[in-house]
Amino acid sequence: MDKQYQTQSQTQSQTQTHTYNKFAKVLYKETEDRYITDAEVHPDDLQLLCEELYHHELLTVFGLQTDDDGLVDFPTLSSRISIVYNIVKDDPELVELIATNNQGMYDDTTTFLFLFSYELFHVVHKIICKY
Repeated sequence: MDKQYQTQSQTQSQTQTHTYNKFAKVLYKETEDRYITDAEVHPDDLQLLCEELYHHELLTVFGLQTDDDGLVDFPTLSSRISIVYNIVKDDPELVELIATNNQGMYDDTTTFLFLFSYELFHVVHKIICKY
């Protein structure tokens, strides 16, 4: 019985590892905050740099890349986000974050998808990394 539980647990852990890389660094927002008042960095350059860093980090945590046309495989991304949601959906911080950002307009799964926006990805990443 213990061996079966261990195998199921290992399988879930392996699935989570391949679905979401919680060891990836997410630094785009920290970079923005660090250089926002730096007179030597033009605001447009900083915005472009941080947006590109955000896109790279988002794809990295989900183990994805863009295709030759620069497009993301959205069905795979969406599927991986759904898998992660099922793992972390009962986290109290996440429940509060979803409630704050939902405002009754969407279901929790859809709101969770929105948490991967530029403004919130760094926050939801910290929550996911606890699992």
